[in-house]
Amino acid sequence: MTPTTTWIHARTDISPSNRTPFSRYAAVCSIAFALLFACSESNDKSALHIKTYQGDLQGIWADDQIRVFKGIPYAAAPIEERRWQPPHAPEPWSDVRSANEFGPACWQTPSPDAFVWSRQEFPRSEDCLYLNIWSDAGNTSKPVMVWFHGGAHTGGMSHEKIFDGTRLASKGVVLVSINYRLGPLGFLAHPLLNQESAQKSSGNYGLLDKIAALNWINENIAQFGGDPNNITIFGQSAGSQSVCTLMASPLANGLFHKAIGQSASCVSPLPSPDPDGKRRG
Repeated sequence: MTPTTTWIHARTDISPSNRTPFSRYAAVCSIAFALLFACSESNDKSALHIKTYQGDLQGIWADDQIRVFKGIPYAAAPIEERRWQPPHAPEPWSDVRSANEFGPACWQTPSPDAFVWSRQEFPRSEDCLYLNIWSDAGNTSKPVMVWFHGGAHTGGMSHEKIFDGTRLASKGVVLVSINYRLGPLGFLAHPLLNQESAQKSSGNYGLLDKIAALNWINENIAQFGGDPNNITIFGQSAGSQSVCTLMASPLANGLFHKAIGQSASCVSPLPSPDPDGKRRG
């Protein structure tokens, strides 16, 4: 017996006149989902695009909810004629600036502690006056917390892994961390530098960097969802000493509203000029 094959022909005519209500419903749903995805992607991109007084920034997502803007210049590079000078205003830019990489750490000598804290190599440069911002995508005015890292005023950086601001930002605050000049580039006091200064004094450039950062934050943080009338400064070790100094400085008056010091008190001894070095000139 010769086997026979039976073919079953399925109807494939899906012209508009032959579409079922279900097929029309499926088509409408597909279009709706496509539009929803496109709108969501557009909202994601707009949430990452921020206008500051210096120019536009494009951030990245730290996770599903938190945006991060890395390496934002809050002052001009303190190099060449601006070395051992108070910080100058940052240079504006015309194109959209990518804020997806941290700026370099301020110049410092290598330290075993750097490996213990950060577990990573990091670039160092005199061009280091950058800050980083973590914030959710909401537009409401959230409390702002500004972090000053420790390191004996001679080392450290704003973006060590343990200082990642994603978790704090998820609690409803805007977290800012900053770099500031360190060691002799940040705190050298010398009679020759006094002569070049309009104030006839020198040193404390690292502290002036923090004040410049606070000025930038007051001017721009609302664009990131932060409340410029609710700023808390906090820091650890040398960062805590900086908090105490800023509380006493008239130059910082009105730039912050609350303060937290961690592990160093306001009566801890601060670095002072070396008498032998002063005698040697």
